Amino acid sequence: MRWSDFDERYISVTQKTGEHVAVRVHRDLRAMLMKTERRSDCILTTKAGRPFDKTTLTKAIKARLRAIGEPDLVLHGLRKAAGVKLAESGASVQMIMSVLRHRSPRMALYYCEQANKRELSDEAMPLWERAA
Repeated sequence: MRWSDFDERYISVTQKTGEHVAVRVHRDLRAMLMKTERRSDCILTTKAGRPFDKTTLTKAIKARLRAIGEPDLVLHGLRKAAGVKLAESGASVQMIMSVLRHRSPRMALYYCEQANKRELSDEAMPLWERAA
């Protein structure tokens, strides 16, 4: 991704299908990007300021995950974790699909199934009780 893809609220990404989409940037990522030095046209760069290629970026992320005590996480697992967190936060299937850019609800429904069932039950019951 390039800095020109980031407008301080959204970041434009290219899907593996070639589709260009704008995704709202999480406030924590926005804060981090706003204070990041722009050493290149690319947002993610090596210490030398060169853009990462896919292999070196994957290795760098894996090293960082090990450093923070999460050696079993993988890059795609972070996407899944985001989907589950969205579901636990009350996001609808359509919302999850929008953020993670799924074309069908299958994966978004999977994330909803993985969400904390007890917490969701605690949130759902008052809705039912108010309706009765």
